[in-house]
Amino acid sequence: MREYLTITSPATYEYVIERSRFISLARVVTSQDEAKDFIDEVRGLYPMATHYCYAYITDIGGNEMRFSDDGEPQGTAGMPMLEVIRKRNLRQVCVVSVRYFGGIKLGANGLVGAYVKSCSGVLDLCGVSRYAPSTVVRVSFDYTHLRSVERYLMDQQVIVEDKIYDERVSLVLCIQQGQEERHYQVLRDTCLGNIDILEVENKYVGYPM
Repeated sequence: MREYLTITSPATYEYVIERSRFISLARVVTSQDEAKDFIDEVRGLYPMATHYCYAYITDIGGNEMRFSDDGEPQGTAGMPMLEVIRKRNLRQVCVVSVRYFGGIKLGANGLVGAYVKSCSGVLDLCGVSRYAPSTVVRVSFDYTHLRSVERYLMDQQVIVEDKIYDERVSLVLCIQQGQEERHYQVLRDTCLGNIDILEVENKYVGYPM
């Protein structure tokens, strides 16, 4: 299992050059079917547009990728957009750039620049999250240690998914794989050994950049 980067949230970006209007939209997609559904959704949102160019990478390894010039001169839209995504090392993302032709031809270089700007602009708005393989852990301890435990977890940027208040307090934590024992030892020391630690599952978790 490996770390990967993806966008934090969907976004829309728009700009005009030589009377051509470009609208780009980005969304997280985890399969080619999701990417195709997103592209169809964009077509429905802008039914009178001239072109619907896109690029996407759906897997975390960067192998499942597609792009389309959708009627623009070959190599002027989809591939430049895909290169923007690849240079940012993003995965599981689809960008669709809608163009309303304004009557003035931009030329091949102008089109490449326009679609690069369109793709870059929307990705700048999305933000980036780092996803890493993690262990979900439930820890239970006495309330007297809660403040110290929470302070430590905040300092270490350990994600707290849930809190359960019962006879003892329980926290559901997400800890990056490979760092578990280090955190477990600090938690045991903080709680004077009176802590229960139960590993629940493994999954990918997003961490702030």
